[in-house]
Amino acid sequence: MGQSLNTLIHWLERLLGPGLGPTLFALLSLLVVAVLVRRFAPERRRYLRIGVSFFLMYLVSMGAAALLLWFGGTTWGGRLRLIANFFLEALIISQTGLVAFFLVLPRVRISFPDIVRDLIIGVAYFIALISLLRGFGVEVWSLLATSAVASIVIGVSLQPTLASIFGGIALQLDGSVRAGDWVRLTDRQEGKVREIRWRHTLIETRDGDILILPNSQLLQQQILVLGRRDTSRLQRRVWVNFHVDARVDPEQVIEVVSSALHNASLENVASDPKPECICLSMASSAVTGAVEYAVRYWLLDLAREDPTSSLVTVRIHAALRRAGIPLAQPQRRVITFKESIKAQLSEHRAELRRRMDILASIHLFDDLQDSELESLAEKLKPAPFCKGEEISRQGAEAHWLYILVSGTAEAKVKLPSGSEKHLGEIRAPDIFGEFGLLTGAPRRETVVATSRVECLRLDKAELRGLLLKRPEIAEELSRRLAERQEQFEKILGEGGIPSQRPTANPQRHLFSTIKSFFGLDDDGPASLRRG
Repeated sequence: MGQSLNTLIHWLERLLGPGLGPTLFALLSLLVVAVLVRRFAPERRRYLRIGVSFFLMYLVSMGAAALLLWFGGTTWGGRLRLIANFFLEALIISQTGLVAFFLVLPRVRISFPDIVRDLIIGVAYFIALISLLRGFGVEVWSLLATSAVASIVIGVSLQPTLASIFGGIALQLDGSVRAGDWVRLTDRQEGKVREIRWRHTLIETRDGDILILPNSQLLQQQILVLGRRDTSRLQRRVWVNFHVDARVDPEQVIEVVSSALHNASLENVASDPKPECICLSMASSAVTGAVEYAVRYWLLDLAREDPTSSLVTVRIHAALRRAGIPLAQPQRRVITFKESIKAQLSEHRAELRRRMDILASIHLFDDLQDSELESLAEKLKPAPFCKGEEISRQGAEAHWLYILVSGTAEAKVKLPSGSEKHLGEIRAPDIFGEFGLLTGAPRRETVVATSRVECLRLDKAELRGLLLKRPEIAEELSRRLAERQEQFEKILGEGGIPSQRPTANPQRHLFSTIKSFFGLDDDGPASLRRG
């Protein structure tokens, strides 16, 4: 094995002569740079092809020179060796530029525009070429002087191309438009600048197409750089317009929508500045019956504008439905017939029956008679929520309890340590928020929708009317609240929070709290009076 290797080296020395050392050095540097690029800058691997090409041309030139010298072609053999040395110098220049501009300088946070990098490397190639020409005995400066006229002729014929090239140089040097910027052109096209090349700029549109725009044309039009500001991260303000019935108080609309957007964590929407709802115009309300509103929010990922605006629109729609605020409808003259009235009554009875069935399926309302269920069902208000929305928040004042009709939600509590503890999943049909409504205590937990949720909401005033008619219902309510309170305290105990409920007869304590909170004057059922 060792003898074969020595024989190979001997023949390479005879073939390449003094070029064996530089050849091995070039091959080793090519391999080392390739490993470094693949490890630290894999996106720049395409630049390795330049070095490989120079190395192959160097090998071909050296091999041809060696063969010519072998057969006595001294003159051409020497010239080919000069050409081989030029390719070797070009290889070293390309490898040095690759390491410097893509591996070393980015690590020390120094960057150059692509065109400046190409110019520096191009000047190095030009110097190597001058060295080659001088090796051939060419008077370089006289050659450059005699070619000036030809250069002028070529420059005039290539004027559009040169304009684009100088336009690309200007764009990269002044930094007005950079790779990664989102831009809007004069024809309203929007896209992300992928790369600024010598002759043209590549812009990826929102539809995933690549727009190839000559740099000369790019500089001749007005360019709007989207979302770039000097004082904060990249974000752009986006408008979502909607119309609401003119009979609704604008202050109510703004408060409802703003509250829904501020209390929810929306993906790709900046929390600072917060989304804001404004009233745009009432000018056409007398004709259309509508007032125009808009939500303005700050978009974080400009590539996902449409999906984010859709998410914001869904949240707006759900918030308006919860508040019972109707969207604007076209004004038209309607003639009502008996059949339509019957249909409306039939729909109302069906919805009432559905609500009564839902109430009857919940244990908290087991003791209610049908007439009481019907009375209660009449007073329920729809409250839809989107996935990810907070339905109730820990520590907030309780104005109503929720009846979960469809969907799922997650209950969680924030511990004194700042961490959150998962209490459990709420699945339809079920209720939550009843403790705060019945006792006046702040919300004990935060409930977040984990899917699209349909709720029915029961206000304190409506429940109070029922309790005034049937005070004994408060006993059953207090018993069920005591059971839930025990489960709740057990979960909190597992999280290291000591119990705060009364140790003796918690049901009696809850009953007294309910009676006091709702202003029930009677002494309550006998079972609790004996307590």
